[in-house]
Amino acid sequence: MGGAQGHNSSADKWGMQYRGFLQYKIISPLLLGQLGVGYTELQADGVYSAQTVMADNRLLLVPFSSESFNPFLYGGFGVSKAIDKSNTDFLPMIPLGVGIQTRLGSQAVLQLSGGYNLSLSDKLDGRQRSDTDLNDVTNKKQDGFFGFSAGFMFAGPSANADRDHDGLTNRIEKELGTDPKNADTDGDGLSDGAEVNQHRTDPLKADTDGDVLSDGAEVNQYKTNPLKADTDGDGLADGAEVNKYKSDPLKIDTDDGGTNDGAEAARLSNLFDPADDIQERIVMQDRLVIQDRPAVKDTVVIQNRIVLEKGKKVVLEGINFEFGKATLTSDSKPILEDAYAALIASPEVQVEISGHTDYVGSDASNQRLSLRRAQTVKNWLVERGTAANRMKTVGKGESEPVGDNDTDAGRAENRRIEFYVQQ
Repeated sequence: MGGAQGHNSSADKWGMQYRGFLQYKIISPLLLGQLGVGYTELQADGVYSAQTVMADNRLLLVPFSSESFNPFLYGGFGVSKAIDKSNTDFLPMIPLGVGIQTRLGSQAVLQLSGGYNLSLSDKLDGRQRSDTDLNDVTNKKQDGFFGFSAGFMFAGPSANADRDHDGLTNRIEKELGTDPKNADTDGDGLSDGAEVNQHRTDPLKADTDGDVLSDGAEVNQYKTNPLKADTDGDGLADGAEVNKYKSDPLKIDTDDGGTNDGAEAARLSNLFDPADDIQERIVMQDRLVIQDRPAVKDTVVIQNRIVLEKGKKVVLEGINFEFGKATLTSDSKPILEDAYAALIASPEVQVEISGHTDYVGSDASNQRLSLRRAQTVKNWLVERGTAANRMKTVGKGESEPVGDNDTDAGRAENRRIEFYVQQ
C-alpha cells in the first residue's frame, strides 16, 4: 500500500495506490523478479480523475546483499487500463525506481519502494495534452505518475534461521543435505546439530559406524562410541555385544577372566564365566597360539590356521557355494569360523573380501555372482559378531584366474573367496 501522484497537470494530488506481487529468483541474490498487479487513483481537481489497474513484471537489481538488508533498483514493463471509464485501451507502461527489503523475522520481509511509472501514451489520465504540454521526463506527449509503497512480503525462512531448533542454521542444513524442518533427519535419536557439532557423526546415517546400534542408542543408552564399531577393542562389534552376546561393549573382558570377549566368542566359550578364560597368550612361528590353563582341565593348545598380514592375500579354501548361487554349503562353516577367529585375533585389521568365479557363464553374470558370494561371506561374519565397517566386498568374476579353466580342478581352484588385508 502507498500513494501515487500524477505527473500530468499542475493540479495533480496524491491518491491511494495498492500493489501485490510474487517475487522470484533469477540470479540470486543479484537479480530478482517481481510479477505484480496494482490499483492506482490519479486525480487533479477540476482537470481529471482516473482509476487504473496495472500488471507488470519488474526486474530487481540488488547491488549488494546481506541477510537482513537488501537495497535494489528496479525497472520493467507492464500494461494499465482505466476501470472507471468504458471502452478504454490497454496502455504500455514502464516502471522505474528504487527500494529496500529488510527482514523482520524468519519469514517476514518489509519492502519500501518509490519510483516513476511512465505511460508510453497520452491516454492514462483520459485527456489529451496540447503540443506544448510535454512530459518533463521524456519531453514527449506522454503521461506518468510518481508512487511509493510500503508493505510486507512473506518469504522462505532465513538462511541463518534455525527452523527446527536443532542447532544448525538453514544454510548449513542445505549444505549438509539434512532436513531443515526435522531436527533429527536420520531418526537416530540425536539432533542434527548434536551429530555435527558434538559427536561428529553422520546426520544422514542412523548408524554411522555400522555396528547395528543407532548413534542415539550408543550415545544415550550404551555410552559407546558412535564413531567406532568396536568401542572396547575386543574384536566384537558393539551391536553384537549388546544384541547377540549380551556382553559389556565398554569392557574388553566382561567376566574379568583374562581373555577378551572376542576371543572367547571365537572359541564358543562362556563370556560370563572366568573359569574358562585363557591365561596365557604367546606368539610362535608368526602364528597366534592360544594356551589354555583352566583350573580343572588339562592344557589345551589351539592354533589358528589363518594369518592376516598387511598387504597380503589369504585364500579361504573350503568356502563353497551351491552351483550358480550365493548360498553357502554346510561344509563351509569350519573355514568361516577360522576366518572369524583370525579377525578377532587382529581387531585392528580391515579386509577386502573378493569373490572369484571360473569362466563358465558370461562376464557380467560372473561378476555379479562373485560380488553376491563375497557379500554372503561378509554377512556371515557380521552375524557372527565382526564389525561391518572392518570389511568391504568386491566381485572379480572370472578376471583373476589362478588355475586352468580348461580342467575341472582348475575351475574349482578359480571358484574362491579371498581376503586382502588392507591395514
